[in-house]
Amino acid sequence: MSELTVKIPDYLRQRAEAAAGKENMRLDQLVSPALASHLSGWMAQDEMAVRAKRGSWKKFKAVLDKVPDAEPAAYDKP
Repeated sequence: MSELTVKIPDYLRQRAEAAAGKENMRLDQLVSPALASHLSGWMAQDEMAVRAKRGSWKKFKAVLDKVPDAEPAAYDKP
């Protein structure tokens, strides 16, 4: 493990400390998974952007055109 010193607004630290206290955990125990979760979201967003660049609306439309035009099964209807 390594240490990281960050500057955050006072109100944010107070909220984080309150949340950690409510959950009976240390502040670092609250911040680490929160940071990991946020980073994961950013990484997924980046991955989706890469995949989107590889995509083709023309190919997507071609696949959809192969789907038969039929009513959905009863269990799929609202």
